[in-house]
Amino acid sequence: MEFKVLLEQAIDKIQNLQEYYERQLKSICDHLDEETEKYKYGVLLEKYLFSKISNLDMELSEQELKEINKIIDGYEVEKRSDGIVVRYKLKELDESYKKYELNPQKAVTEYIKLSEQPSILSESTLMMLLVRYEEAIAGIFKYILMKYPDAYLKEKSITYSELISLNTELKEVKRNFIEKEVEEFMRMPISDWYNVFEQKHKAEFIFENGEFERFKEIYYRRNLVVHNKGKVNNSYIKSVDKSVSELVEKGEVLKVDREYMSRAFELTQLILYGTFWGLRKLSKDKDELENRMFEKAFKHMENAEWSISEYVYKLMMDEKEQSDADKFCNKVNYWISVKNQGRIEEIKGDVDRCDVSAMCGQFKVAKYALLDEYDKVSGILEKIIGTEIPSCYIEQWPLFIQYRESEEYEKFREKHKEEFEELGYIPDYLAVDSEEEIIDEYGNDMETVE
Repeated sequence: MEFKVLLEQAIDKIQNLQEYYERQLKSICDHLDEETEKYKYGVLLEKYLFSKISNLDMELSEQELKEINKIIDGYEVEKRSDGIVVRYKLKELDESYKKYELNPQKAVTEYIKLSEQPSILSESTLMMLLVRYEEAIAGIFKYILMKYPDAYLKEKSITYSELISLNTELKEVKRNFIEKEVEEFMRMPISDWYNVFEQKHKAEFIFENGEFERFKEIYYRRNLVVHNKGKVNNSYIKSVDKSVSELVEKGEVLKVDREYMSRAFELTQLILYGTFWGLRKLSKDKDELENRMFEKAFKHMENAEWSISEYVYKLMMDEKEQSDADKFCNKVNYWISVKNQGRIEEIKGDVDRCDVSAMCGQFKVAKYALLDEYDKVSGILEKIIGTEIPSCYIEQWPLFIQYRESEEYEKFREKHKEEFEELGYIPDYLAVDSEEEIIDEYGNDMETVE
């Protein structure tokens, strides 16, 4: 399998998992909103009755006491040899209370079950997310093994008994060697994977802002969830960065919630992009890999995933072996990503100093769109709409997000109403290189719709 396909599949699988997670979480939260209403009075009763026999400070609010007085008609605490019992009577309640569960113990039990569901989903999704990441790393290593077998397998040997037990062709023996080497590699600590790539292939991984250390925390928190019920242990403390380990205590339970999963999805994709980019020179399709990264990062911009697109385009714009046009495209998209995170001041000077006088219309309009100089944007678009830039691009490109919200845009769109009524469609499969890739993308059963 080609390197570009490994990248594409890895990112697609993670994005599909994220979409699934977000849909499921919404469904669970909607269900919680609906169901927890049923248990609110029973939970309140549990809190009230428990406060009567406990030394804990469980003061109820005035509103809560008001609700309690509507439900129960006094109580009595009875001390018995087997413990303490609170006896109480329910008032004669109207029909509106029939939909509520007023048994306090049952209400609390069911409420706890419901309230744990988002955490169960988040923890199970975290496990699957790291499985997807490990699948990608295993795929990369297998690709490298098959391309550079001597770097890893030259000193490997097989016993006669092992050879006899395989009872197969030489091709299968080679495959067995590779699978075994992949298994051994994947048992190593995560940092060692990258050390091997750096030492054997002179790979350079650019994780400048602590991304890799933050990702390692996600990786090892997964291990806590799987093996230690989320409780911090010595293995976790030794594996994560000191800046992380100093903030936790042994035995502390680390939660996995929606906010944490959002960061986990973002960082996992970022680390994968950095991994593929660091190893790009090992790929036989290096140029195509870079094209795919560009396209993937553009999709991230369209989805407003600015931190990921910023990272990818920063990597690509610093690449020395590229044309001036490609470098400028990468730089513009990097600027767009930074701007849409509210950090325009970081790049404004560079954009302003950029000389586009000798460039094509697309690059000229990019500068002024970034600077929010909408009159100049409209002036340039007047000259290039329908030629360099189709109208549908103006409505879709992230470059024009702020322009599309301006009065200048409304005027321009009204003036070119006919052009904007024409839509454009470019199927994704036109970007692939061969019939085999189309089949791999869409399956064998591509039929004409009649």
